[in-house]
Amino acid sequence: MDEELKAWQSKSNLQHGHTVDGKDSPTYTSWQAMLARCRYSGRDNESRYKGKGITVCERWQDFSNFLADMGERPEGKTLDRENGDDGYHPGNCRWATPCEQARNTKRNVLNFESAVEVAKLRLSGVACSAISAQFGISESLPREIVKGRCWKDALEQAKSDLEITQ
Repeated sequence: MDEELKAWQSKSNLQHGHTVDGKDSPTYTSWQAMLARCRYSGRDNESRYKGKGITVCERWQDFSNFLADMGERPEGKTLDRENGDDGYHPGNCRWATPCEQARNTKRNVLNFESAVEVAKLRLSGVACSAISAQFGISESLPREIVKGRCWKDALEQAKSDLEITQ
């Protein structure tokens, strides 16, 4: 049976022609995962995709159109919907880093401007507990920001702003 499966996979790969070392390319894998999120019930993330009514545009039902619109998936990036309430289509999708994707969630409390304010307050010596209470974030997040582990661009802006005002 393994040989049958391998033969089928090989034929499938030849049909779309998008393989790397005999395996589906990262771009093709992202396309397949996008379709699966929106088509199939019973998945652990169903409530965020199919169950929420998120769909894939008609044009992207064909891999070649998806590839023409999105291009090859860059190293270190995955498919992201800019507006999480909208479906997969050329005007709403991008290749994004894990950091960009983490910022683009409903769970994310901070935007760039508020992250800059958090960084300024922490750099000015305000206690993490006070910042946490003010912004509704964990007490560890202000420390992580000023250590440059997240929101690096906001930290850079905060440092720049503080230099100007000092």
